Amino acid sequence: MRKQEASLVAALILVGAALIVSCARPYHQANERYVFVATNIKLPYWQQAQEGFLDSAKALGVKGVLIGPTAYAPNEELVMFRQIVEEQPAGICLSAARPEIFQSEIDKAVAQGIPVICVDADVPDSKRVMYIGTDNFKAGRESLKQMAALVLDKGSIVVITIPGQRNLDDRVAGLADALKNYPAIKLTKILDDKGDTKNAYDQVSELIQNKEKVDGIICLEAAGGSGAAEALHRLNMEGKLQIVDLRR
Repeated sequence: MRKQEASLVAALILVGAALIVSCARPYHQANERYVFVATNIKLPYWQQAQEGFLDSAKALGVKGVLIGPTAYAPNEELVMFRQIVEEQPAGICLSAARPEIFQSEIDKAVAQGIPVICVDADVPDSKRVMYIGTDNFKAGRESLKQMAALVLDKGSIVVITIPGQRNLDDRVAGLADALKNYPAIKLTKILDDKGDTKNAYDQVSELIQNKEKVDGIICLEAAGGSGAAEALHRLNMEGKLQIVDLRR
């Protein structure tokens, strides 16, 4: 997602959260505080989203802050979410790294009167107020369509993702579904980079150095694309191996 899109989504998120609270109040108070809990705040995607979130907070005359771990760390993110709930903010936006560990915590927050909106990564079985984000199944299908055009509808491809993160699993499912339309394209490996650029770099470098048959790499999460691209650059494979980078 490009910078403008990320900022726009963040703006819509905060406006949505504020409107939910405004149903019980005729106006917003200066001490209202909205918190966005993200999966990895070092990623450019979330840094861009933060800009839109804070701009909207300023426009609404409320306080806004984005927090989260500085690496892919679901349990650390969960601890932060719990701490924020204890502070009783006016509303919380959450991109949940692992839906199964957040469901009951979201329900507890909502039971205390704190609206929770899920962003980008949903927890659909929870009592969250709404979900704002991409149709990830469709995005996965589109990523394969783009790769098919690059490899001329044939070849071996590798996927970089984080298994177990719902939005990314949905993307993998969409990609797998789209494979039915391209019988000459084979998905040979799914790499888990654990949301770390270096892990993506190391695994792609190993593939190339082992001379494994790879015609394209589809990066379904934000850290994988830059790691894969750096590996291709260092090993003089630019232009010889295709990359489709589906950012968050």
